[in-house]
Amino acid sequence: MQSTLLASGLGFPEGPTILDDGRVVLCDGNTGELLVYDNGAVSAYARTGGSPWGTVPGSDGAIYVTQGGNVPGSGDVSAVSGIQRVNPDGTVELLCSQVAGYQLYGPNDLAFGPDGRLYFTESGSEQDFRFDVRSPGRLFAVDGSGDGEMLLELPGVYPNGIAFDRDQRLYWTESMAHRVRRLEDGKRFGVVLTQRYAGRTGEPTLRDLSEALLAVWGTDFGVHSPTWISRFTDLTRQAASYRSGRVLLAG
Repeated sequence: MQSTLLASGLGFPEGPTILDDGRVVLCDGNTGELLVYDNGAVSAYARTGGSPWGTVPGSDGAIYVTQGGNVPGSGDVSAVSGIQRVNPDGTVELLCSQVAGYQLYGPNDLAFGPDGRLYFTESGSEQDFRFDVRSPGRLFAVDGSGDGEMLLELPGVYPNGIAFDRDQRLYWTESMAHRVRRLEDGKRFGVVLTQRYAGRTGEPTLRDLSEALLAVWGTDFGVHSPTWISRFTDLTRQAASYRSGRVLLAG
């Protein structure tokens, strides 16, 4: 497998997107602008200020951008963390800097969902000392006016990349937790937790799950109505189940 170098000497390139005409638009988080690569040349596409992190094209011809806010030491303190809309003429407007009463500190990546809304990860400020507030990561969805809802609160994991698959299921990465997760139906999501004591027997309960979540994140996220819960650290019960109906031959 081989790769081709298209451009070099950039600041902090991130979040590329491909336009319908084949041009590549990408963020430069150091210079506070969107760049465009076209036929071997890189030029300015739009001035966003701050530190843009991700881009996605909208059906309205605009490019939507996650704006991470001011770059320390840059001298530019005008940027507001939020979601920006870059219009086809290059003008930039702030779509939202808070959603459903939640202030945005580190919008990271974004993708349009099957319902036409814009879904994005908010990495929060738990690891970002530009802010005095320690805010957890979250998952949001907004409409074209910037109104929306907070879907999930995700403390301690730094939600990062986001994408939908061909079945329109939502995936996101959690960088600090070193994992990827999937929203099953817009309401439920799967989670795997370690069990402190491998010798526990019996079917796991919702209370067991709640206690495990509290131990890791300090909240159980109001978990309820599980589709299923299974325990796979009880080696004795696994062995008994495996032996059932089988004959062991040794020679």
